[in-house]
Amino acid sequence: MNMLDCLRTLVANRRFIAVCTVGALLVSVAVSLLLPKWYKTRASVMPPESMTSQLDVVGMMSYMGFQPAMLPGMTSPSEVFAAILGSVRVKQAIIDSLDLDIVYKEDSPEKILKEFNKHKWITVSPEGLIVVECEDKQPERARRMVNLFVRELDRFNRFSQATSAKAVRRFIENRILEITEELNAAEKDLETFKDSTGAVILTEQARVSIETAAELFGRIAGLEVSRERVSQFATDRSPEVIDIDRQVAALERKLGQMGYTRVEHSEDHDSMLFPSFSQAPALEMQLARLTRDVEVKRAVYAVLSEQYEQARIQELKDTPTVQVLDWGWTPTIKWRPKRKIIVGLSTVSALILSCVIVMLREGARGGKYRRERETLSEIGQSFSSDVDDIKKFLKGG
Repeated sequence: MNMLDCLRTLVANRRFIAVCTVGALLVSVAVSLLLPKWYKTRASVMPPESMTSQLDVVGMMSYMGFQPAMLPGMTSPSEVFAAILGSVRVKQAIIDSLDLDIVYKEDSPEKILKEFNKHKWITVSPEGLIVVECEDKQPERARRMVNLFVRELDRFNRFSQATSAKAVRRFIENRILEITEELNAAEKDLETFKDSTGAVILTEQARVSIETAAELFGRIAGLEVSRERVSQFATDRSPEVIDIDRQVAALERKLGQMGYTRVEHSEDHDSMLFPSFSQAPALEMQLARLTRDVEVKRAVYAVLSEQYEQARIQELKDTPTVQVLDWGWTPTIKWRPKRKIIVGLSTVSALILSCVIVMLREGARGGKYRRERETLSEIGQSFSSDVDDIKKFLKGG
């Protein structure tokens, strides 16, 4: 069939095409009007303030049940927090708060979560913002749903920080109790020694050495607290823990060179500013050792007291950790169904489909008629050939 034949066929079947198209139009309008209205809203937040520390990110992942190996493609903390928002723990908290099991009319938790996942979207913008979008048949419930995501993120983040601070605070409390007992014993031994020997004066070099050693021991105590804080979220093989252990080892080597630990002395310790106590007279060496113990424990106690106050403040801190750029609002315009799109696509699809049906039907008819004509032509040719043979036969007779 050429183009002219196609046009003739379509015009000849215009009534069928019109009926199909108008019918599809009416049906699509009716269906689009019967479909329930869904309202969509969104909220955008900055990553929590604590996310500048990779340790807090790892801690939140551990608290929510994630492992770093489970998220190999994530390179930014924003993506980690987006994954936390999509965790079952957060979604279940929202479902319980809004009684979505009644809304979705499902009894199985798996089916409820599956249905809930269809109506929420969590993405990370190119700028690193966390965008949460939710839809629901009720505008107010959609707003509450999206804002609950933001509040749950803030609540879990603060809980994680408080849990870490609590563990560190307990560690420092135990160390303070230990160092207090040791300090009391050291002060008592020093006082007893002075009373029994009358030695009360140290050389300037020994005094400076003791002060320096006390400072180094205080730094070691601070690093031990930092290691305890890091160990809440990291393993012994993590870069943060390894770096702290290296710093502690370096300080201990320095103390060993000064004769304060059992670390082997360096070969050039004679040229050091602080000589080993083994080179001091016996009485002065005993006085220096007792004085050193007191000063070291005082320095450690001062560092631990400062760290303890910081841990208490962190534990009791209850300020929001999420900076909300846009809270979810109550939508007034429906998000779906897109009635114009539904009606338009249905009408155009019915028009095209009816035209295709007409052309296929006409093509099938044309093929049938063509085969019939070919059969009749073959019968006519055969009959004509038989007539010629009869004529020849009669003439020959």
